[in-house]
Amino acid sequence: MVEEVKTIEVKTIDERMEDIQTALNEYENKSGVPSFKDGAFDDVNSYFEMKRDEINRLGPEDCSEIGIRLSQFSFYLQKLNNTEEARNAWANQQTIKLCSPLLSNYDKYTKYEIKLELIAAENSAVDKLRQIVNYSDLRIKKLQYMAGKVAALADDLKRHGQLKYNIGRSL
Repeated sequence: MVEEVKTIEVKTIDERMEDIQTALNEYENKSGVPSFKDGAFDDVNSYFEMKRDEINRLGPEDCSEIGIRLSQFSFYLQKLNNTEEARNAWANQQTIKLCSPLLSNYDKYTKYEIKLELIAAENSAVDKLRQIVNYSDLRIKKLQYMAGKVAALADDLKRHGQLKYNIGRSL
């Protein structure tokens, strides 16, 4: 009987997470933040694999266009990162809400993180929330790094295109 309640709680967590995601998507759409279709950035991978001689053969306009495309991809990665941060914040808030009444059951010298893990071992809803937090933490770290590196690469290509343009004009 107790396990049934825990299963319902976990299902409710998944349903609530979907509701939050839907609300965030609606907010983005109303705010004018673009949504991206599957496959919208299939062409981008080829830019990461370009060799030096391929880049040198590009014209100024090509460099700028690829730079803009990479900037768009960086924006997309940042959007994914923001989604993960929102999931993470929500799951953390829910974890605190569920665990706060139980924290006093543990020794005051026990670390907070250990208390959460002990509570999660006994409560499948808290365990599910902890899984969401852990997974989103990993994705946030990965996406933050990637978005920044792609933006830097985009800027480099745009500057390279501008340099080529300026050299071409001076000849």
